Amino acid sequence: MRSPRRLALLECTLSKTISKSQLRLFTSAYKVAAAFLLIACMATALAQTATLKGLGTKFSGKALSRDGTVVVGVDTSSNKAAYWSSGTMHDLAGVATGSVVNSCNQDGTVMVGQNNNLPCIWESSILERLPLLGGTTSGTATLISANGTTVAGYCDGIPVVWSLAGVFALSAESTSTILNSISDDGSTIVSDLTGGYAGQLTSPNTNGKQKPGVIQLSGLGLTQETTSINPYFVNTNDPENDVVGYEDLFCTTADGSVKYGSSFDVYLEPMTGSGAPYSVLDTDGFWAVAYSTNGAPQSPIFTDFEVHSCNVDGSVLAGCTVTQEGAPYLTQFALGTSEIAFGGTSENLNKFLTGKGAATGGWTLSTVGTQAMSGDGSVIFGTGIAVNVTETFTATISPAVSSLSPSQSSFVGGSSVQATVGVDYPAPANTTVTVTSNNTAVIPSTSAAVSQGTMLGAFTLTSKAVTVATSVKLTATLGTTSKTATVTVNPPPTPAITGFYPSAGVIVGGNAATASVTLASAAGTSGYVVKLATNTAGFTLPATVTVASGQKSVSFAMTSTPVTAVTHVTLTATFGSSTETTVVTVVPPSVTVVRVAPSPVVGGVSTKVAVYLNGKAPTGGFAVTVASSSKSATVPTTITVPAGATAANATVTTTAVAAATVVVVSAQIGSITVETTMVVDP
Repeated sequence: MRSPRRLALLECTLSKTISKSQLRLFTSAYKVAAAFLLIACMATALAQTATLKGLGTKFSGKALSRDGTVVVGVDTSSNKAAYWSSGTMHDLAGVATGSVVNSCNQDGTVMVGQNNNLPCIWESSILERLPLLGGTTSGTATLISANGTTVAGYCDGIPVVWSLAGVFALSAESTSTILNSISDDGSTIVSDLTGGYAGQLTSPNTNGKQKPGVIQLSGLGLTQETTSINPYFVNTNDPENDVVGYEDLFCTTADGSVKYGSSFDVYLEPMTGSGAPYSVLDTDGFWAVAYSTNGAPQSPIFTDFEVHSCNVDGSVLAGCTVTQEGAPYLTQFALGTSEIAFGGTSENLNKFLTGKGAATGGWTLSTVGTQAMSGDGSVIFGTGIAVNVTETFTATISPAVSSLSPSQSSFVGGSSVQATVGVDYPAPANTTVTVTSNNTAVIPSTSAAVSQGTMLGAFTLTSKAVTVATSVKLTATLGTTSKTATVTVNPPPTPAITGFYPSAGVIVGGNAATASVTLASAAGTSGYVVKLATNTAGFTLPATVTVASGQKSVSFAMTSTPVTAVTHVTLTATFGSSTETTVVTVVPPSVTVVRVAPSPVVGGVSTKVAVYLNGKAPTGGFAVTVASSSKSATVPTTITVPAGATAANATVTTTAVAAATVVVVSAQIGSITVETTMVVDP
């Protein structure tokens, strides 16, 4: 399926080159032995998230099922069609010597190839012959779409497609079309067009020109469109306008929207100096390239790298390195070791598998070491050299957890924060990373989904409220790999006290009063406890008050001891590091009412006078000055209200009068005087 590519153009400048097959087999024994010892030692210390499995020297693989479970090819001991599944090679019954399976569908239940020089298809291992194109006598089926709807191949060298509607010749604008790959839905075939294609560029050597083509199929293969893509040149110094190059497309994404391959350009460079003018062939290098749906080339994605296969979305690419040979004018190249690329970087496949714990000792993955890939990128199939023996292999790769990153390492309980888990390889479908907590009462265990083809998954950490700072260890686990992270869940921050207000700034000693404390933000689940204090022993308030959950303030009662003099009391409220004070003035009681009863009274008969305070009398009692406006009624000079009482009375003595007499009786404390009247009758 691989095209002859570029070599004809380069024959004029190099007389000796190493063939691709020679290059693949060229491995010295001492290098193999050294690599075996080094890799074996490294692998024992690593978590194994990749394996490398040889399929035996009696099996030559041709293709991989899209789900990665079946490899089809040839039993080399019998030279007959065979396939490898579940760790065992299976020969296909009823086939002739020289038969081969070239491709298979999604799960390997449908295979296509050649038997007795005729194109054929196996469905559930039952062999059927595919029809030949009219006028042809032989053929082979080389490709089948993952969904099994479209088969492509050749009849007498003519590229054809088989579908439910029959067999149809594929038109092309070249003398030879090489079919390299087909999309999973069978709508797109990636090909190479070689020799005499339309729009051929002028070149120093016109032999063997090659450029990629894309064949779009619609319906059941009844209509098609072939697009030849102009070579992708990046040379910017071409004064003679004579750049010519070679391009390949080898694989496509599942939907055919992006195709991958390689680009190599050659141009004539004028020389100066002795014997000038003359020109020599030169190149601007070799690149891995991608082509989008509309056929337009994208920027080169890797230097000195040829892409052979990709997963369904192109997030994983595999291929090989390309080395230019000759100096100073590099007009030849050789394919090198297998490469894998994802996340914008590429790496030697041997090194990558070793780094993921695969037992790669003794293996050299050669230039065709990455012929196909499963749709999810978890299986790579190809051919390598195992201790100097060529052997088909499958490399199975699982992503390992590479990071666990909460967006915040410290946060308040009761809140949710975002976090991410990273994996070291693009995830296959349905990849879930388990995230466990060592304190599920504070942070419950959860999981994170990593979307197919990506290397990062986002999830939410939901925490419970705490009363003290609590450290929680989180562990992200995928397979046998894990990463940990520790977060601190904090109690809610202590808000500042923004207000401390008594119900009145002046309080009569002995009377009850209220006050309130206000915080900057609402209290958490368990409420907030505020401490209270006073600098006066006779003033009583609670030691603490609690602001209820969801509230910002709380009111409370306070009392004072009756006083004989004005007293200024300082009150203090404390919450966390926040403190607020307020001052309450406690004053002695004042007389509010004086009353004589009974009244009127007949002169010579006694009655009672009572005084009332607005608060309790302090210790030792509280004296109220009393006076009468007439000698007809005599009152005591003072009336003492007993301690703790708010009222007291005394006797009023009257004398006989000739006519009804109105007497004013007054009571006074300091500047406060109250009065009442009484009548003395004859």
